[in-house]
Amino acid sequence: MRIGISNLAFPPEYDDAVATLLNRHGIDTIDLAPSRYAGGPGTLSLDDWRAVAARWRRRDIHITGLQSLLHGVPGLALFGERDARQRLGERLLSMMDVAVAVGAKVLVFGAWQQRVRGALPLAAAMDQAAELFRPLSRAAAERGLVLTIEPIFAGYGNDFLVDHDEALTLVNQIGEPGFGLTLDVGCLGLAGESAVAVLARSAAHIAHVQLAERDLAPLDPENPWHARVGPTLRDALPARVACIEALPPDGSSPVAAVERSLMVALSHYR
Repeated sequence: MRIGISNLAFPPEYDDAVATLLNRHGIDTIDLAPSRYAGGPGTLSLDDWRAVAARWRRRDIHITGLQSLLHGVPGLALFGERDARQRLGERLLSMMDVAVAVGAKVLVFGAWQQRVRGALPLAAAMDQAAELFRPLSRAAAERGLVLTIEPIFAGYGNDFLVDHDEALTLVNQIGEPGFGLTLDVGCLGLAGESAVAVLARSAAHIAHVQLAERDLAPLDPENPWHARVGPTLRDALPARVACIEALPPDGSSPVAAVERSLMVALSHYR
């Protein structure tokens, strides 16, 4: 698998130091969280985003995916008021424009706070989600992109698409090539899923892989889950990008944390 890391793991002032680290380990891809650069919704133009991508390319690193797509934008919801749903769709379309500008091919929709279904029955929630995402998936395909859905463990408070089977149900219901699945290693373990079983059902729909710990801590070399699932994913999805998703640790260097996460990923997933 091709290893990458999301820039969620480090503030922009560490870009050069992280790029040097990635170059040293032969890693040439990152996922971009636009909120790391934007001071607020819509504060950067598409030309600004092209300049961000160009700076990374000069470091021999390419942007593969976009994540954290809704961060900092209030009033968006997958379920509920029509205006909130419409604004969510508009935001995702604008993120597709950013993806094209930076050369990314995959967008990862997580955002569990914006997809809480509450009392809405699961089947009805699937129908409403498919109604919103189907035209967006066609818009993604027209741009050469894949919009993916990320399952998020129920223990965080999420109640919609809490594991990979639920997420795959939505992918199948939409049935469009521009809509796929992000496999999340953290959710896989927290939800008690079998990697072998999940891959048997969903490998053809997996467009992206995220490597994560609980609460987006840096990857832990003492966590046996990586040694267990790494070879399975590596064999089943050799052409996929496996991107580390983590937040900077409190009180310690984000560059050191990035290197520790990279060592785990390189040991078990490449």
